[in-house]
Amino acid sequence: MKKTASIPSGCGRARGARPPCWTIKDGDTPWTLRTYPSRAAWEGRAAHIRERLLVSLGLWPLPERTPLKPRIFGRLEREGYSVEKVCFESLPGFFVCGNLYRPAGKGPFPG
Repeated sequence: MKKTASIPSGCGRARGARPPCWTIKDGDTPWTLRTYPSRAAWEGRAAHIRERLLVSLGLWPLPERTPLKPRIFGRLEREGYSVEKVCFESLPGFFVCGNLYRPAGKGPFPG
């Protein structure tokens, strides 16, 4: 069976002509942010966007919070700083590992 694209209502179309309601958008297409009449309207929209984002990331409903079980399992001393090997369990059985660079001496240090 041949699939055909549906044309939005109100878009008359002559053979070979692009309907006026279809536009090709790219990085140069002008775009303005949507405005909302009240803070409550924005908060409702923000909740909707947040929920759609979590669903698309596979995080809806949010997983149960579990202990992170952080570990520091190695330290290298260098001139002016140290490097610590760190690891934590973000989800049960899923570990996030990395290096933590710390300046030596007393602070304050630039952020």
